[in-house]
Formats: sequence, C-alpha cells, structure tokens
Amino acid sequence: MLSTSDGATIRVLDSQPGTSPTFVNDVALAPGYAYFTDTLRPVILRASRSADEIGGMQPWLDLTGTPFTFREGFNANGIVSLAGGRLLVVAQSNTGKLFRIDTRRRSVSEIDLHGVSVTNGDGLVARGDRLYVMRNADDEIVELKLLDDRRSATLVRRIHSDALMFPTTAALDRERLLVVNAQFDKRTAGTPPVLPFTVAAVPLP
Repeated sequence: MLSTSDGATIRVLDSQPGTSPTFVNDVALAPGYAYFTDTLRPVILRASRSADEIGGMQPWLDLTGTPFTFREGFNANGIVSLAGGRLLVVAQSNTGKLFRIDTRRRSVSEIDLHGVSVTNGDGLVARGDRLYVMRNADDEIVELKLLDDRRSATLVRRIHSDALMFPTTAALDRERLLVVNAQFDKRTAGTPPVLPFTVAAVPLP
C-alpha cells in the first residue's frame, strides 16, 4: 500500500500463498474491511481497515465446494462491495459468470444473468441498482440492472467506443465512468502499445 500524499509505502500485504501460485487481482473496500480476489487460488482474502491503518491480509473465504467452481485460466477477478458491506459481487473471467457473496453468512451463489455472459469480466463498478462490468479483451462495458437483492440481473446495454482499449477497471466520477485502458492485448501480441496510455471517460445517463 502506498500513501496518496507522497507515494511512500505504508504497508506490504502478504497473500500467504505458500507453495501455490497466487495473483491478487482486485480489491473492494467495505466498512471495516478490504476484500481481495485471487485469480489463481479459490479464496477470497480480507484485511481489516480503519481510517488510519490496515491489518494483515488473511484468507477469509474458501471457495472450494461452493457454486464458484475454479477452472483452468483466469478465475476470480473484479470485486465490488454492496449494501454497506453486507454483499460482495465477484466476476469469474473464464466462465462469464457473476457471484453474490453474503459477508455475514459467508455464503456464495451464482447471480442469474438470464442468459447473458460476461466472459473476460474484469473490474466492476456499482451505481445504485446498476452494475458495470469491464470486459477487457472484448473492449466492452456491460451495464446490468441488479434485481432481487442482487440475486439476478438483466442486461441494460452494451457500451462500445473507440476510446476503449482493453478496459480493465474503472471508477465512478459523478455522472461518468473513468475507465483504465490497460492494452494488455498489445503485450501478449508482442506489438507496441498506443502511447500515451489513457483513461477513457464514459458518460452515464
């Protein structure tokens, strides 16, 4: 963790991988805690946090045996906190599924997307009853309407723009999304990225 004021290291968090490959991918901030996905291990990590300090990162929820079935490739990716920290939504990149996690019961269920797939789902942004899914390799943002206490969702629209270049994560800024263009496809293809790297501003209705 780095200070936003001067860039100094505040704390180094250890994901405690042991001998297993690990890739801590995304974080969701909730009251009292920060939750992390690990794309290469079936675990949700958690660290306590307050206004002036953060605790160590600990395994919090083992996904083994839950509806979130790990497969070959990129698994748990984007994560967002909802309902005052009572719920988490996690994207599984390789299956195109979204999952609802009740943080009090530590229960996991698949969100019914009514036939919609969000493969390559990366960063997630919530705004009221809307969820925005960054689909990195598809250069697309999927807007979903969350229903039934986030147990299901329906497609609102698919957002495409020439300004999107492998979008991986985003932040809400009033009436727009600020979307990070990672251009990871350039790296895997061995071609140079378009410079400078950019953040795309996507207006929301």
